[in-house]
Amino acid sequence: MGADGYAVGSDAYFRRLHERNGVSEWIADGAETDYRKMLRGLAERARRAADEIYEDLREHIRTVRYFPRERREKLAEVMRGLRGLCALASDGGGRCGDCEAILTLSDYDTRTSSGADDREIEAAAKLAGERTYGVELVRKAGEYGTGGAAGSA
Repeated sequence: MGADGYAVGSDAYFRRLHERNGVSEWIADGAETDYRKMLRGLAERARRAADEIYEDLREHIRTVRYFPRERREKLAEVMRGLRGLCALASDGGGRCGDCEAILTLSDYDTRTSSGADDREIEAAAKLAGERTYGVELVRKAGEYGTGGAAGSA
C-alpha cells in the first residue's frame, strides 16, 4: 500500500500522486505514466502558443518597436521559457527564437527605415528640440504640413 491507501503502481495511486503534485493539470488521463509523452504533449502546446504569438507579432511588425519596453522584455522572457520547455522534449521550439528577435528589435523588419537605433533617434530628437530651427520646423509642419515646412525654414 502506498499513500492514501492506494496500491503502489495502480491507476488510483498515480491519479492521486499527480493531483498532489500538480501533474494532473497537463495530462488528460490522471493515471498516465508515460512522462515523455506528457512532456512532448506539453512541448507541442508550447510550440503552438509560440506560433500564435509569432503570427500576432508579424501582423504588427512595424509597430512592435513602439510597444512599451517592459512588455516586450516580459514577453521575450516568456518565449525563452517556452523554448526551454520545448528543448526538454527535444523539440525545436517552433517560432520562439523568431519571436525573441522581434521583441528585442533585432529582427530586420523591426528596424527603422534609416537603420538608426533608438539612441540615435532620441539624440537627433533632442538636438532638434534644443535648436530654434527644430522648434520652428515643428511649428511650421503643424501649420503648413511637412512639405511646406521643410522648404521654408
